[in-house]
Amino acid sequence: MSVDLVGFLGVVLVAYVVPGPDFLVVVRSATDHPAKGRAAALGAQSGLCVHMLAAAIGLSVLAARSPVIYDAIKLLGAAYLVCLGVRAVLAARRSAPAASRA
Repeated sequence: MSVDLVGFLGVVLVAYVVPGPDFLVVVRSATDHPAKGRAAALGAQSGLCVHMLAAAIGLSVLAARSPVIYDAIKLLGAAYLVCLGVRAVLAARRSAPAASRA
């Protein structure tokens, strides 16, 4: 398998620079509190770097060739999203005023 490194780096650079949904999260967090904005930016950028690194080392090829590994990655990602959702709901319930719960 031949890899065009210049083409790959070009795609990585474009994906890294073009704003996506994470940009909206960073901007909204930064308007609430600058420290939250920095934390959101760090999380978004580190997540993107991890994804690009995984693609570079071949995780994408491995997942494409092995249905078991693909399903494992998919289930781990879904479990992580469920965990984030449960934590967000619990945090919202804790911060909600007592009058709105009645």
